[in-house]
Amino acid sequence: MKKSLFISFIILLFLNTSATAQRNINRALNSITKKDLHAHLYFLASDELKGRGTPGQWLDISAKYLASEFEKAGLKVAGENGSYLQKYNLNIYNTTPKNTEVRIDVMKKKFKPGKKDMFLLLFGITQKKLDFSAPIIFAGYGITSPEHKWDDYSGIDVKGKVVLVLEGAPWEVDLNVPFGYDKLLGKWINAAVHGAIGFIYATPKFGKDEPQSVSFTRAIAGHRSIVRPTEDEKVKLSVPVVVTSFNFIDKVLKKAGKDKAEILYQKMKSTNKSVSFDLENTTFSLKVKVKPEIKTAYNVIGILEGRDPVLKKEYVVLSAHFDHEGVGEPVDGDDIYNGADDNASGTAGILEVAYAYNFLTRRERPRRSILFLLVSGEELLLFGSGYFSEHPTVSYDKIVADLNVDMIGRSPDNSVQIIAPGQNILEKIIKNSNRKIKLNILPDKQPEMRLIYLSDHYHFARAGKPIAFFFTGLHPDYHTPKDEIDRINFNTMEKIVKLLFLSSYNIANYRGKF
Repeated sequence: MKKSLFISFIILLFLNTSATAQRNINRALNSITKKDLHAHLYFLASDELKGRGTPGQWLDISAKYLASEFEKAGLKVAGENGSYLQKYNLNIYNTTPKNTEVRIDVMKKKFKPGKKDMFLLLFGITQKKLDFSAPIIFAGYGITSPEHKWDDYSGIDVKGKVVLVLEGAPWEVDLNVPFGYDKLLGKWINAAVHGAIGFIYATPKFGKDEPQSVSFTRAIAGHRSIVRPTEDEKVKLSVPVVVTSFNFIDKVLKKAGKDKAEILYQKMKSTNKSVSFDLENTTFSLKVKVKPEIKTAYNVIGILEGRDPVLKKEYVVLSAHFDHEGVGEPVDGDDIYNGADDNASGTAGILEVAYAYNFLTRRERPRRSILFLLVSGEELLLFGSGYFSEHPTVSYDKIVADLNVDMIGRSPDNSVQIIAPGQNILEKIIKNSNRKIKLNILPDKQPEMRLIYLSDHYHFARAGKPIAFFFTGLHPDYHTPKDEIDRINFNTMEKIVKLLFLSSYNIANYRGKF
């Protein structure tokens, strides 16, 4: 009888504890409000912060604000030197035709392209030594597309070489859309991922009626050259880029005994087969004769410690970038690129999730720890998240998943895209969590963009970590001064952040392996 009463007491205690935990989870969800999200966005996307460009004092002010919010939310310090901040360096090169030389040698013939022939882009996470000389290999269109069963890199080794590719694709492609694996930027990243140390992109429309995929890159090259050097080949996501004309590259191909670019293009088009070859006795050389100006930027990192004595040593990461484009080309008299959606929205969402966890007692927290990671330099091609992957402030092996939040403020309806390629467990947990939130969860609506490379989840996915990307899609105000707070859909954004909270809780509580 006494034993029976004791068991009944334990069951009753468990039920009461579970009921209390559920009430507190509901309180946490209800604490995430449009009003609070608006307050964070109002500060981060204000004109006073001048667009939060990397690097700069306004970005640094943003980092200090975020660190103070982490402290208020009660997160454990997880940066460097007993703070929430993690500092990294980047190099700024003020390159000019006088201090930077590009040359292609074919046997004894030297080709030195001028402004009319090419533009050079030094940008992103790249090799430490920008001065180099390397052989050139022609890699067709420079595309890897499993869904089209097309791979210009099949059967060739481009490691330590400079890759030359042609504009276009073996299918119809809109070159006025700058992103995509069949566009300039996608091909450039693909070359870096395959181990190239330089990239040459040849277009028949150089300097005249250039498609947006080229003019967009030219605009980036028109600013200062900003790179973050690394010795880790796995982290490298960029290489020096030369964009040139068919006319110039034809001179190189002719001297190397190869067909003209247009003939190679037509050959691939007619046979529907890739063409690749080494340009024998041909080398590409880059010399940067100016010393870089070294600047600093910061990531902001905090931890909510899990309740399980063993599993708390594992981490579910919630990531977002807080930088944007800074001050740029005026549009209708406005030169401040506020970045309300991109990505003050995701940053505000992370802050609200951190505060929401305060409504749970230590016993009600999830089993695993949650690492809150706000990074800078994303707009420069994932500087901050790349640095964290090289210099993690927790054991990188103990990171079990990343939920990345980028641009969640412009849903046209009650929807959010959850992009989690091959991650059935994460998708299932998120969809189960959504039963309470009741959003319309959509798959990747832009598969051709290869979004896996274009936000901070990339470095986790590269390391084999499960990732899920919360995203509401591109819009006409993307990377313009019109990305302002008054265009944010706070109703749906609030629900997305609630889904992020509940998903993070359930993923961190998951008993199995990912």
